[in-house]
Amino acid sequence: MHFVLHHTRRALPCCVRYLSVLIPLLALLIMTSCGLAGEPAIVRTAVLPTITPTVPPDVGRPTERISLARGAEIFTGGQGCQTCHGLSGEGDGPVAQNFSCPLVSFRDAETNQSKAMTAWFAFVTNGNNGTTACLMPPWKNRFNEQDRWNVTSYVYSMHYTPAMIAQGKQVWSAQCSSCHGEDGAGLGKLPSLADSAALISRSDTQIFRLLTDGMEDGSHKFDSLSETDRRAVTAYTRTLGWDNAEVIGVNFAQATPTPNATATPSIPDTDTITVQGKLSNGTAEGKIPAGVTVTVRIIESTASGFNVVLTKEVTTDAQGAFSLADIPRRNGLVYIAASNYAGVLQTGAPTPLQSGSGPTLDLSFSVYETTTDNSALRIDRQRMFIDFISPTVALIQQGIVFVNTGDKVYVGDPASRIVLEVPLPTDATNITVSQDANDGQFQIGNGGVLQSSVPISPGTSSVQFSYQLNFQGNLTITQPTRYEVADFVAYVPSGGGSFIADPGYVRGDTLQLTQATYDPYGLRQLIGKGGNISFTVRFGTPDSERRGLFTGILVVSVLLILGMAAAIWRISRK
Repeated sequence: MHFVLHHTRRALPCCVRYLSVLIPLLALLIMTSCGLAGEPAIVRTAVLPTITPTVPPDVGRPTERISLARGAEIFTGGQGCQTCHGLSGEGDGPVAQNFSCPLVSFRDAETNQSKAMTAWFAFVTNGNNGTTACLMPPWKNRFNEQDRWNVTSYVYSMHYTPAMIAQGKQVWSAQCSSCHGEDGAGLGKLPSLADSAALISRSDTQIFRLLTDGMEDGSHKFDSLSETDRRAVTAYTRTLGWDNAEVIGVNFAQATPTPNATATPSIPDTDTITVQGKLSNGTAEGKIPAGVTVTVRIIESTASGFNVVLTKEVTTDAQGAFSLADIPRRNGLVYIAASNYAGVLQTGAPTPLQSGSGPTLDLSFSVYETTTDNSALRIDRQRMFIDFISPTVALIQQGIVFVNTGDKVYVGDPASRIVLEVPLPTDATNITVSQDANDGQFQIGNGGVLQSSVPISPGTSSVQFSYQLNFQGNLTITQPTRYEVADFVAYVPSGGGSFIADPGYVRGDTLQLTQATYDPYGLRQLIGKGGNISFTVRFGTPDSERRGLFTGILVVSVLLILGMAAAIWRISRK
């Protein structure tokens, strides 16, 4: 590019050529601030470890179609849920009378409608952690994740009736199928409701409210339908993701055998039973030596907690088998086996004994070798809820699910005896650890670091805690992490003018809880070991923030362009 000055040809100085390149770049900057250039690409900075666990960790959703028939089979099985909850789900099982608190009725609509299936699934998986006088054992070591989703779905379906499903199907065909398809697979860009995972995080109450109030743009509003119709189509919508919905409403307590079926004679209860089982090594190539001590305990639930009513010990044979004869039969009480293997207390699943179960009880379980290598340890899910209890104080509540994807028990640093650590922001105050969901038995250590000395077996372990942060203006949170974080979501109050304006976070669908509504912001990429969870909660609206940013960029850009134009003019005069 050349200018004609004083009727002679002279090349521009190099600084002018640079300016000729910078001006288009500034124009591109302005277009980018307007949104014309699209959002910046987020590049994953770390790779998930390629470790094949002996027992796959939960993925947090059904990986196959839900089978209500399989769920019913588990629920009504001899050692299944019906032992406590009853075949009808009314909380009247054969051992329910031994509990000091009433069991809920799964057929009560109020019990189920306000809860999402994810909440029930967590309860089925982890139990109640022994925090009440009613023992709900964890089932994560007895059933795989898909079967736990199957039985959770069956439990959830118990407050539906065949008449409700039939009515809901009619409403669906008349009002919903034209957009969502007859089978719920979705037409056009609509999501598939036939996916078994589509509605697991939404309660029936949320779906009902959506049908009543509609979406933010005013669409999807069916308040002209009767409440009965809206309740019915809510139930039917959920069944679109389930197979074998015909088991809904079947009362297995009153089911009669087919004419060709052979009746199974009732086994009379004996005064004593034989507790037997086999100790297996869950570590690859690990072996169980002969003579390992196994401790069997009988646990009774009382109003004041849990009492151990009997403790017996036995050693394994060369094949890892163990057997204890003449153990008192205590129907309704819980039997559990454990072993202090490899220097770590490792336990099997708590098993309630029911009447008619026969003269033997199988308490087989797996144990694992130990390791001080934490390469198989990561944070599978981390959720942070932010509430503002005053204009300058924020309450931060968090839940973390750790996962050991290996096949050994992680025992931490032998010198410090610290297994897990969760560093908190340096200015965190009023730190509290919840005892209701604290598998790792975390304590508050020096410097506001949560610490646990409990070894981590293959599978998951969780902790819930809270703290407060003082702030002025916007709230900036920086929380270090010792471990890789695979999935992090921050929740801010919805409708209160707070938001996260960070390109590393993507906003999700609003979460409706019992007493509050939150907007979730999920981190687009995982966080590596030793990294930081860091973001700023701003106040106002995202649009006003964007307009203010664009105005600033535009003003600076215009000033730069004007300055460069003046420089070019001065140079051209020389």
